[in-house]
Formats: sequence, C-alpha cells, structure tokens
Amino acid sequence: MRPAKSIGLAFALTFAVAVACTSTFSATAWAADESTNEIALVVGGQKVIAAVGVQSYSEGVPGVVQVKVPEDGRKMVITAVRPGSTTLLLIYTSGKQETIVINVFARAPETIRRELKTLLAGLSGIDIREVGGRIFLDGAVPAAEDLARIDRLVGLYAGQVSSLVTVDPARQRTNIKLDLHFVQFSKNSSHKFGLNWPGNIGAHLNAQGTPSVNFLYTYDFIARAATQGQIVIAENLLPSLDILGIRGWAKINNTVSVITTNGGTATYHTGGEVNVKISTSLGQSTIQKIPFGVQLTVQPRLDLSSGLIVVTIEAEQSQLTPIEGQDVPGRILTQTKTNVHVKLGQSIMLSGFKESTESINASGIPGLMQIPILGYLFRSEAGAKTNTENILFITPTVIEHTSPENARRIEDALKRYDKFGGHVVY
Repeated sequence: MRPAKSIGLAFALTFAVAVACTSTFSATAWAADESTNEIALVVGGQKVIAAVGVQSYSEGVPGVVQVKVPEDGRKMVITAVRPGSTTLLLIYTSGKQETIVINVFARAPETIRRELKTLLAGLSGIDIREVGGRIFLDGAVPAAEDLARIDRLVGLYAGQVSSLVTVDPARQRTNIKLDLHFVQFSKNSSHKFGLNWPGNIGAHLNAQGTPSVNFLYTYDFIARAATQGQIVIAENLLPSLDILGIRGWAKINNTVSVITTNGGTATYHTGGEVNVKISTSLGQSTIQKIPFGVQLTVQPRLDLSSGLIVVTIEAEQSQLTPIEGQDVPGRILTQTKTNVHVKLGQSIMLSGFKESTESINASGIPGLMQIPILGYLFRSEAGAKTNTENILFITPTVIEHTSPENARRIEDALKRYDKFGGHVVY
C-alpha cells in the first residue's frame, strides 16, 4: 500500500505543479496581448492619440516622428519630422501592449493623386489607387514606350508611388462599342377639390376704368335726416366649385452608342447646365457652371483569354433645387459606382434611380379654412404626385479592325464604283 500512496502522492504533486504552470502560462500570455494600428502622416502633420493608462512608450526608428506627452498625461502628440516608417510601442499599466505603425510621406496622397490624374490624361486603362497612404498605378498600356513613361513618372515621387502596370498590345488594336439604353417610366396624378372663394371683396373697374360701385345717399337738410342710402358691390361673392382630377403616364427611351479603346473611358452627359455669376473678394466676378441631368462614365476592359469584359461604371443623376436665401441653386444627387464582369453580348442593367415628388396647396378664406371638417367649405385644395423610375442598360461589344485582305477588297470595290459608267460587265 505504501508504494501506491507514494504514486498517489506523486500524482497529486504532479497535478498541482501542472495547474500552477498552466496558471502562470495564461497570465504571461495575457500580459503579452498586443494590438497593432497604422497611421499615415505627411511631413509637418500631427496626430493626437489617447494615452490614458500608458505606462511607457518606445520608438522603433528615432527621428521619423517626434512624440510629446502633455502634463496631464491623457494624450500623446505625434509630429511627423521626415519621410520614413517607424513604430511606436505603448505599454499600459495593465500589461497590455499596443504597436502603432507610422508611415510619414513627403507629400499628401490627395495632392499626388490629382497630379497623376493630370499627367496620365493621355493614357487610358490606368487606375490610381491609394493603400495606407501609398499610391499604386494598376492596369495595362499598349506599348513599352508608355510603360517607360510611367516608370519615369513613378521615380519622381521618391517611393510614394508604385507601379503595377503591364504591357498589353491587345489594348492598341481593340475598340469596344457601348450601347446605352435609357428607359424612363413616369406616372403622375393630380387633384383639385373644394370651394374657390373670391380673393377679395370690393369694387372692381368697369369698361370705362372707373369703379363699378353704385352708391346713393340722400339727405334732407330741412328735416336734418337721411332719407335714402344704398351701396351695391358689383363683384360676385358666390364661390365656385373646383373638381378636377388628372392621371397619366409617360415612357421615354433614349439610345446612345459610344466607341472607346480597350481600357479607355467613355463619358456621356444629357441634361444641361446653369451659368451662375459669383463675386470674389476683390470685387471681380467669375462664371461657374452647375451641370444637371444624367452623367455617365464607363470604362470597359477586355480580357482576350477569357472573353470577359470588366466594366467600371460611374453614374450620376442630378436636378437643380432652389436654396432659400441664396441666389445659387443646389443639386439633388443620385450616384452609383460599381464594377461588373460580363460576357460579350450580355447587358448590364442599372436600376433604382427612383424619384417621388408630392405637393399640396390649399387656398381659401383665412381663419375659416382652418376649422376642422367645416373648413373644407371655405377652402380649395390642390395636390400633385409624380413617380419616376429610370433604368439604364449597357451592352458592350468588340469592334475588330479590318484585316489587310478585307481592306484590299473594300478598296477594289470603291475603285470599281468610281469607274462605273452604267454598264455592267460579267
């Protein structure tokens, strides 16, 4: 029995040690709990982060940023000093650790994106994307000379811009036709019901231009009394009954075809624009154009290996609306942006551009028209309601260039046409 107790005792001690080790490991793992965040700054920019509970901090690469802690110790101010990357390790009193990755850039990403958009205006099929403060150029160009131009452009921005652009000769010889079908359904209804009372009570002018009020007054000076007095208002005071109801619908179908290169951008705008005169602080004035209507930008990309077309669509529908107290009108916008993969001949449908307007106008005798229920006897009410739905269909097709053989045949046919004199020789 003693050996058994010893084993039992040994097992108990081993179990106790195992529990202690497990508890110690759990506490150590909890203390090493760490989270990571990322901050992008421009040289000279600042970022304020919370520092409540922070016991100490450490910088990875000195000199990239400057860290200051105010006297209250509740915040930390990070100032970007020079371009580069560093980390800031925060150690809390609870044992938690937080690592902040800080990337400092020489110029603001928004400024670089605007410049690249201008410099790449002559090249189609290039996307400008921003990831973590860095700018990436993605897409394909038709020739190696275009790729070399992009590489030189990337070198001007000191590592803040990277290129993923490749050469795809197919973009140079392929055109894509886009058939745009705009379909609009509109339903409208209006009503007018009530008693239309006259807007004023009093005399009105007759054909001679004098008031048509008959006024008769007779006074007897001997009796010192009025013998007759009469006034007649010529205007009709009786109300008229307004009963009117209108219902209708309309269909509009507009078809447009545009052609662009593979990877190029096609823009279509229908509507109008308003020229607004704006005064500057120097006493001068400028003309600003405010467009409205439908603005559509489509960028198709053809993958010759799979036959799929990637279509990037940006659609905007807008209408002008007056702003109280301002001379410049505002715009009510409906926007959408999406990427769609389709096969040749398939159509893309964009729907959901719905608009609903409703208006009610009441007129009548002030005060009396406000009476509940009985107020309908002293007023006339008119209302209108319009529901509009717009649907857009986009159908991309590929237009191939004519082969040299077909071009020769067309040229021969045109020469025969020029020489034709009315006699056909078989």
